[in-house]
Amino acid sequence: MGLIAQKGTRIIPGMKIGYARVSTDEQNLALQLHALDAAGCETVFLVQILDELRSRNIGVQSIMDGIDTTTAAGRMVFSMVSAMAEFERSVISERTKAGMAAARRRGRHVGRPPKLAPGQLDYARHMIVAGEGRAQVARSLGVDSSTLRRLLMKG
Repeated sequence: MGLIAQKGTRIIPGMKIGYARVSTDEQNLALQLHALDAAGCETVFLVQILDELRSRNIGVQSIMDGIDTTTAAGRMVFSMVSAMAEFERSVISERTKAGMAAARRRGRHVGRPPKLAPGQLDYARHMIVAGEGRAQVARSLGVDSSTLRRLLMKG
């Protein structure tokens, strides 16, 4: 399989270089990496470097999409695909933020689950008032003392 490029990878004129990416956590690179290897790519990049390559007058061929930026038509198609991908990312981001805001307005918790349940916080307050040290109470609840301090300050 092609080498996954590290910083400082030497690129030689005429060398086939692959580019692979995923846009969600559910996707994986295996299919893309296999196709790039079959196409003879010696190096594979997993980061977005296409703009840098274009600024250095380096052409890009997408073996899966039939895009070749060494031609005028290929550059146009690449620009359109890039713009649509950026648009899609923006729309997803806006929808996610709107959904989170709506959930908050309905009183729903957004984000990670709380480290401690309300009853555990009540227990911690009671133990600290009774003279138990915060570090000891935190240990008994399985959290760091700074986490306990932050949670007690919140509520």
